[in-house]
Amino acid sequence: MIDRTATFPTSVVLTREQYPQAEKAATKSAGWARWLLVALITAFAGLAIVNTSVIALVHRRPELAVLRSIGAAPGQPWRQLDLESLVATLVGVAAGALVVAVAVSRVAQRPGWHLVVPETLGAAILGGTAALGLLSMVVPARLLARGSLVGE
Repeated sequence: MIDRTATFPTSVVLTREQYPQAEKAATKSAGWARWLLVALITAFAGLAIVNTSVIALVHRRPELAVLRSIGAAPGQPWRQLDLESLVATLVGVAAGALVVAVAVSRVAQRPGWHLVVPETLGAAILGGTAALGLLSMVVPARLLARGSLVGE
């Protein structure tokens, strides 16, 4: 066996019995970094979704003003936006879940791979995605509803 500790002074040579415990400790200590990375990616994705929804809503302001001017009830355009955001969110969550299911099933079929997503984690991800989708459209719409629909 070649001793590489001179080349890599921070390296440690482990026996077969020591390796599984060291690997388990390294995996456990790296767990927080994975969750931090997931949180950052989720935050950036959420920001992109909210930004896109706000821009789309601002571009629809004249359409909403026309609806009000031709006799739509005061809350009718906002209920329409709520329904649109609900449908778009449900379709998006369903399509995303289908894509993930196909990708995970393909990865899980590879020899030597074992991939399990707990039901609670899957439900939390789907619920969080649905909540983000709804809130990203409903909250800006409600804020826009407070002001005038006529361009300033």
